[in-house]
Amino acid sequence: MITKITIKRFKRFDHISFDIHSPVLLIGPNNSGKTTALQALSLWELGLRKWKEKSSKSSIKSTRRTGASINRKDLINLPVPAANLLWKNLKVRKQQLKNGQKKTNNIMIEIIVEGLSNNKTWKCALEFDYNSSEAIYCRPLGIKKDAKKWDSIQKKPIR
Repeated sequence: MITKITIKRFKRFDHISFDIHSPVLLIGPNNSGKTTALQALSLWELGLRKWKEKSSKSSIKSTRRTGASINRKDLINLPVPAANLLWKNLKVRKQQLKNGQKKTNNIMIEIIVEGLSNNKTWKCALEFDYNSSEAIYCRPLGIKKDAKKWDSIQKKPIR
């Protein structure tokens, strides 16, 4: 059972976190983010499924920042004409001046889902990286520091 969702830099949300109790009822005025919250959960589920598919087919080294590719056309529950429309303010990259030189970093969408299964709490955090108008990459967030945890997660079936 999902108990909490945290969403960062996804569509209208810069950073939002909310607890989920049973039953779930989303109420709010138009354009308040009800559908966006459900779309974030859908993207997280698709990302988790794609990551697990990729990791079961190949030997992903836990210390590498590889990602599972998600084609825009895979986003059935998030119909968008271009992948960058999923990012807050449509910004997928950020430029900074560092030591007098421009440095460009990708801006990641982060979706963190927490839950309770068999009386054990769990947490699964994924980040989404813009590749092109047709594709994004998905990978576990913080894979370097949580390598053993992600190795065990990717071996479990998706329910």
